[in-house]
Amino acid sequence: MFGIHPVTAVGTDLLHAAVTKSFGTLVHGYIHTVDWRVVRRLATGSVPMTVLTLLILSLFDLSSAHAAHLISRALGAALLVTALALIFRASPLAYFGNHFPELGPRRAAALTVVPGGVLGALASSRQLVPELSV
Repeated sequence: MFGIHPVTAVGTDLLHAAVTKSFGTLVHGYIHTVDWRVVRRLATGSVPMTVLTLLILSLFDLSSAHAAHLISRALGAALLVTALALIFRASPLAYFGNHFPELGPRRAAALTVVPGGVLGALASSRQLVPELSV
């Protein structure tokens, strides 16, 4: 749309994300505003799922229009769900707070690892199919 090659757009996006997230992590880590347990739990789901997703997607022809369309739909649905969750986050929080007032530490950990895995799979598919990032 802007005349920028998809690989250039993805590379620029990755460079920007790496720099800003690295500095953000350093600053928040330095002032102790990062809950490293949550980070570790998210990474426990995200890192293995990223590797697994990349391995699985490498077996397919991702240059086909059908594959790009399928991945585009999945990412679009994930973005829509994320946006709705952010907009209406008070309602689900109240619902789950009333119905599950006490989560044990193991269950809370498991419920944090799963979204990490989903995010790892989605992020790796986005990076593997550059035409979706433009």
